Amino acid sequence: MLLSDSGHDVTIFDSASDAKPAKLDFNATIVHSYLPAYEPHQKFVSTFFWDHDPHAAVTGLVHKTADEEMGRLLLQRADKFVELLKYDYNLVIVDELSTIYGMTIAKMLKELKGTPYVIFTTPNVGAESNVAELALGHTPVLDATRGTILPSGHGDVYDQHNFLLRVDNVLEAIGEYAALNFLVPSLMGYDNPIKLGVTSFDTFEIVRNSEMNLRESLDRLGRIAPIGDDFRSVGEHCKETPSMPKDLLNFVEDPTSEGTIYIAFGTIVNFNTCPHFVFEAFFNAMNQFPTYRIIMSTRNLTMRTLPKLNDNVKIVHWAPQNAILAHPKTKLFMTHGGLKSFKEALCGKTPVVFMPISAEQGMITRVSMKMGLGTALSKYTVTADAMVKAFNEILYNSTYKENMEKTYGFFLDRIIPSLDEGAWYVDKLIRRVEILGLRAASLPNDEQSLLFFRRRGISLPSYKYFGFDWMLAGIGIGYLLAK
Repeated sequence: MLLSDSGHDVTIFDSASDAKPAKLDFNATIVHSYLPAYEPHQKFVSTFFWDHDPHAAVTGLVHKTADEEMGRLLLQRADKFVELLKYDYNLVIVDELSTIYGMTIAKMLKELKGTPYVIFTTPNVGAESNVAELALGHTPVLDATRGTILPSGHGDVYDQHNFLLRVDNVLEAIGEYAALNFLVPSLMGYDNPIKLGVTSFDTFEIVRNSEMNLRESLDRLGRIAPIGDDFRSVGEHCKETPSMPKDLLNFVEDPTSEGTIYIAFGTIVNFNTCPHFVFEAFFNAMNQFPTYRIIMSTRNLTMRTLPKLNDNVKIVHWAPQNAILAHPKTKLFMTHGGLKSFKEALCGKTPVVFMPISAEQGMITRVSMKMGLGTALSKYTVTADAMVKAFNEILYNSTYKENMEKTYGFFLDRIIPSLDEGAWYVDKLIRRVEILGLRAASLPNDEQSLLFFRRRGISLPSYKYFGFDWMLAGIGIGYLLAK
């Protein structure tokens, strides 16, 4: 919106699985490509994440799945690619999370026209995060990462003094680097970028050659993290609170209610396919808070039979989450702990009961508990009694609310609003392009982007990052001395 308001012509490739284009409150050309979700993938995901604690290396398989999705797009929506590529662009901004087609377009335009591109990342998962760790010197030893074991319950924070946790973190990091940097690009291969003329497709290489990285991930809360000019965090902002539908508003503002408990687990988590004990735990626990109004947002339960629920419980298939969490009567939010949900809880200053499922959710849960923002349950052991205990811990301990209010202040305390900062950098890149002209793809890009010098660490091989070269040298010296 800020870019459009400042006079730039913005084109958006909307490839979400919605039948209608996204509604935007600013001027932009939308190239909409509706492609229904692939049923086999949906069925696999709906059960896999309930039954397993996916290792970080699964990120590589997610990228491979995204390559297959690109194939479906090319086969069924090739006209949309033609429409998208008929325009000339001064800059491309591409979301790196599983958008193999987006990265392909960015690389293709870079090679054909020298069009620069910026990587935008949402959760702290994927090739962008790996390159950021190389460039900024992050270490998987000191903090919880996206591959850290899911917490077992209340107080199970990441303890860097725990040797087994440190070892597990390092092994998870090695697995993810190996999957994204070797297994998928070198052994499995990407099948569809070449259909647009892009050879030797490698997400690491694409991220390294971006002009800069705009990151929505939380890199300044609960952890010590270096920053860099070309890795800028733009996620520290809160949306304007929308109005709540009248029927929901009347439900929430019932004068007899002690407050509202809101439960939502995003669009991927499916309660149709969760284990039976999880389903029973949720709906039995909700009936034990008759003096509170409880809203649970979940997809249509076509494979389950709901038990009889009290009148104070409302099950909906969609809810204005931001509005509910910002309402003063909302006392508690139960969630899987995805980045978007956590940020909205923080913006609403609402304490959280986490039940992480996968990806970055375990990391966010552990960091949040360390900061006193909430408590946690395990998807493997959750019971109605455990839920009731966790809810009461939040409802009757004001410390969590106080910590949320303080953290909210830290979250937004910046020299310049994060979105304004991101828009300023993008505008500066565009003006730089207008002065210099589009860069030829043949020009060196290893030492310097349009605005910044690149750190040497950005091209550091994984084996050096993990110290394997020194390990091998030590083994070799030890072998020679032994002889």
